[in-house]
Amino acid sequence: MRLADKGNMARVTSSNTPTLVSQSTVGSKKKQIAERLRQARSLVAMSRIDFCIKHNLNPDTIQSWELGRTMIRDANATKFCEALAQEEVVCSENWLIEGVGPPPSRLSSETETFYSPQLFVRWLKSKSSNPFISMVQDEAIFFQQNCQEKGLDPIITNLIDKAMNPDYDKGEYIGAIRIAPEQVVSLNQTICLIETKPDYFLVRKLLIEKDKYILIASDTNYPILYQDSVVSVGEIIWRRKVPHAIPKRNKMRDK
Repeated sequence: MRLADKGNMARVTSSNTPTLVSQSTVGSKKKQIAERLRQARSLVAMSRIDFCIKHNLNPDTIQSWELGRTMIRDANATKFCEALAQEEVVCSENWLIEGVGPPPSRLSSETETFYSPQLFVRWLKSKSSNPFISMVQDEAIFFQQNCQEKGLDPIITNLIDKAMNPDYDKGEYIGAIRIAPEQVVSLNQTICLIETKPDYFLVRKLLIEKDKYILIASDTNYPILYQDSVVSVGEIIWRRKVPHAIPKRNKMRDK
């Protein structure tokens, strides 16, 4: 049983062994990233030129990335994803560059799914005119900042299934703190936020037995998951359920 090292999941090389990357490998990666860039931007209901003008991006640079002529850098990938988020398209930098994690998708009117605190907060900021979302925004930002000030690693996400009904609802917002690998055993037999693969989170009851992480749902229609390893485990600290309809006259109640 092992807790995967997220920083080293992509590749591990010996510091004493030179690594040669062929031009064909680089070209193949450029092509793959170009396809993902086009896929993500296709979810935006506007042309490339209009998208670039609206978000202060260089149209020629975007075209060069999308044609695979040049490689997008990490900082530019972040800007690109931020621009997509303002158009209600969820796309992670990890997926864009490495193809890891869920593909981009448009936000629905009722339930949104987020795979990182950054994506979550970007979406909240775009919805600040909604009184309920504004309240969640304040709580989420406070939770994130408070954790970081204390040197903790926060996770903010939103449930993607109904596996833990009736205690947890699909679409419910969750704030958790990542636990150090050597301390994960302290969460044995508790309900946790578990990152089963990069940027993919599930709420499940966690059992740790011998060489396995066992993830159990409350709803028996969901299978028991047996994992040799997980990326991270988080202790759930903060929750916020989402009403199906925003009450009139802004009379908000804590749920």
